Amino acid sequence: MNVSVPIENMEKINEDNVFVVETNIDDMTGEDLGYILNEMQDLPFVLDVSVSPLLMKKGRPGWLIRVITTDDMKVARFLLKNTSTFGVRVMNVIRHIGGRKMMPVKINIGGKDYEVRVKIKILDNEIIGWKVEFSDLIVIRKETRLPLIEIRRFVEGQVSFFIDKNIVK
Repeated sequence: MNVSVPIENMEKINEDNVFVVETNIDDMTGEDLGYILNEMQDLPFVLDVSVSPLLMKKGRPGWLIRVITTDDMKVARFLLKNTSTFGVRVMNVIRHIGGRKMMPVKINIGGKDYEVRVKIKILDNEIIGWKVEFSDLIVIRKETRLPLIEIRRFVEGQVSFFIDKNIVK
């Protein structure tokens, strides 16, 4: 495998302005929240979405929905329309971003070639971390019926070999 990831000029941390939109929920089911989370992940202006458990007033269990977005009004409208909330909080924040590159890697499993994408994290022109795209592992899982954990270990081992041997430049 011959892999090349140009990492020159990736020495600085970039920054941009984004919005954090959040709300507390204490009267929706886990299934409803899971559906909302999945729907929001597909919106083009949503960069990240998470749901965290809370202990709210009067000891009630609840949930914090937190969305990082480029469009606070669209997220606010979505949450007001699709959840039980009566309001949301919006914060304008600075986001610091390290360098990143996507690297396609060919992997052979069971005599068949698959391409997986690897997200490379770069700082000071050096690879400091990487992660295989989960959705690519799922494609292999569906086709091979092998356990996901075995596929992940194999693919990560192949990628690690090339990164550790400095084949990725």
